[in-house]
Amino acid sequence: MKIYLLRCQCSTEIPVGVGQAGTRMECPSCGLGIDVPTFRELERFVEKRPQSSASGKGWTVLHAVALAGTAVAIITWIAVALIGSPANAVIDAATIRTAVAAVSDQQIVEAWESFSHSGVVRPPTDEEHKLLQSSQFTGRILRTLEIVGACGAIVAIGGGLWLGCRRGTTVGKTAGFPGKSWVVLCVFSSLLTLSAAAQPLSPGGVRTGIFGLEAQGNKFVYVFDRSASMGDPNGKPLAAAKRELLRSLSELGDVQQFYLIFYNQKLQIFNPAEARGRLIFATENNRKAARKFVESVRADGATQHADAIATALRMGPDVIFLLTDGDAGDDLSQEDLESLTQSIGRTKCLVVQFGGNGEQRSPRLARLAGQSGGQYRVLDGDQIFTDGTAARAE
Repeated sequence: MKIYLLRCQCSTEIPVGVGQAGTRMECPSCGLGIDVPTFRELERFVEKRPQSSASGKGWTVLHAVALAGTAVAIITWIAVALIGSPANAVIDAATIRTAVAAVSDQQIVEAWESFSHSGVVRPPTDEEHKLLQSSQFTGRILRTLEIVGACGAIVAIGGGLWLGCRRGTTVGKTAGFPGKSWVVLCVFSSLLTLSAAAQPLSPGGVRTGIFGLEAQGNKFVYVFDRSASMGDPNGKPLAAAKRELLRSLSELGDVQQFYLIFYNQKLQIFNPAEARGRLIFATENNRKAARKFVESVRADGATQHADAIATALRMGPDVIFLLTDGDAGDDLSQEDLESLTQSIGRTKCLVVQFGGNGEQRSPRLARLAGQSGGQYRVLDGDQIFTDGTAARAE
């Protein structure tokens, strides 16, 4: 049925149908009574054209881009959730259970105490090799999905924001969804992707630490103070530090990577021929070489933290273990703290401070540890030097 526009004195255009011809109606705006012309006279008025629907112009490229990005982000997140995290430990559990079942409880306790302090490692079994390969493959798949999902989320947000900001056109709406709804949907998909990406991917990751501060990961850099004060009294501080370092290294498997930095005002770096300044795998041969290097380190010189920490951060480890006995005057400068904080990335920094009777002697080092998600701990020297396991027993 044709609809005509009848103009009131208040300039309101009132739609009327042919069935209303010759009747009287009231203006919805001003309430004035209006006589509707006869059918023949109505044809002189402007006919109201049916408005094109919101989707009349069809989907634009922006709609397609935003929808595709949203779909990619959501699908990849679902895939990550279904696949799950790779195994945190690559262990042939059946072999261990069989061995444990064959001995007494007393023998288990004695074997555990001996193993935990001896630094003995065993070669992985065939089953553990298979588990490791599966874990590494799963980790690579998850990382790829996260990257694809992140790209999809970025595209979705960009397209959604553009659609939401378009005004005065029908582009901002499609299939009944206003532009703001597109923005909400795109942001939601990106948050899902980021939450999946935030999950730690540590195929074969292990948990290790020094003096009671522990963290889990695959890549570890040990940054240890070797200044002259670490040799007093009678070389005990440095000896305790070396003992903890070697114990921590013994907990790493062949698939973990590590690096060693001893420092005073200069750096003394463990740099076997094949390393070339990069993290190296914790194979048995590399651990033996590391032990020789550690045993050769001597206490000498002053304490300067910044260069050693910066060198460790450039390697992009999961965790940095920093040990020092520096005084308050050896602490990081504010400028060094700001520079290192900008470079910290996802690396956790765990700091052990010798001496100070439990008082914080390096507040900026403590702040660096806190900002990285790590920890700072002060240990009394007498307790550590007389019993190297005291801190771990707490």
